[in-house]
Amino acid sequence: MRRLKIGFLTSDDARSRTMWSGSPFYMAQALRRHCGEVVYLGPAYSPVELTGKVLNKLSQKILGRRRAYHHTFRLSRQYARIFRKRLRSDLDVIFAPGGATQVALLQTDLPIVYTSDATFERMHDYYPAFSGLTEEYAADANEIERLTLERCSAVLYPSEWAAESARSFYGADPSKIHVVPYGANLDTVPPRELLAHSKREDVCRVLFLGVDWERKGGPIAYEAVAALRGMGMKAELTVCGCVPPAKYRAEWVRVIRRLNKNDPAQQAELSNLLLTASFLLVPTRHECYGLVFCEASAHGTPSLATDTGGVGGAVQHGRNGFLLPPSAPPGEYARLMRECFLDRERYLRMVASSRDAYDESLNWDAWAARACRVLADACASR
Repeated sequence: MRRLKIGFLTSDDARSRTMWSGSPFYMAQALRRHCGEVVYLGPAYSPVELTGKVLNKLSQKILGRRRAYHHTFRLSRQYARIFRKRLRSDLDVIFAPGGATQVALLQTDLPIVYTSDATFERMHDYYPAFSGLTEEYAADANEIERLTLERCSAVLYPSEWAAESARSFYGADPSKIHVVPYGANLDTVPPRELLAHSKREDVCRVLFLGVDWERKGGPIAYEAVAALRGMGMKAELTVCGCVPPAKYRAEWVRVIRRLNKNDPAQQAELSNLLLTASFLLVPTRHECYGLVFCEASAHGTPSLATDTGGVGGAVQHGRNGFLLPPSAPPGEYARLMRECFLDRERYLRMVASSRDAYDESLNWDAWAARACRVLADACASR
């Protein structure tokens, strides 16, 4: 397969690891390794978007309400003008991560391959930030999503949850839709031989990793570890990424503020937390995918999560973790952890199979191998 010249289209700076938790950064690196040259077309700073951000902050501060601004035709038209001027004649294909508004009205003969972890329909009234929107805004946002799916040559989603919305709600051509799991946003992963030796047998160490205590299910995680201790097990909880309310503090709870992956020392600290954890427990209430579950698998750490949104794209029940229904009480999480942890052979098999899941599909090289074929097919059918 010949090397392609890929126009990497984002409104934010994809060379920074702060955009979309760093996923576009790792996508671009993987495409460069496997597909060809990556030409960054962003960032593109729109006055319309900047005004929307300011009005949103004022609305939250004064009225206590969010003002949606990402999915409007006014913004889409402006981005279409900006990016149209940046397209080069030597490009083979455009790759647009998370940019429905950016490409919906873009006029070009180049094939466009789009990826996102969700559709607007899946987000609407599911995520708090996408709830309580006006009918007019929701209608425009859905039309922008539909136009994007219609004009793209191919679309990559990391979960069937998102892909099914594209097919059923927006009527997208099923042949365009591809389900390809995203990878772990990590520069290095520990060698396999370290995994089993890093999991202590005497203490069940549970890691909660998330920046939003409530949305990620922090209270359930706390109660689950309390239940484990009530069963007579030695168990401790490490909370990383946020500071829980005072009522969720105890001598067996350790709190670590958010770690910056751009800092090598802090990335190493995060890696050590994942490596030495017995389980990653994130009983999230709303989730489009969950890169943290890929990162846990890279460290051989089984995940316990809620079967909601696109989590099933990252957590394979019984292989690299367990999926429980949103209604599952903390005691059910505790029971699963106890049964698995006390059966040492079963637990070590899951440590190994968690790493297998990462090696086979939950890494960016595996993602790029499949994405490159999609990009090549899009160019061939041009």
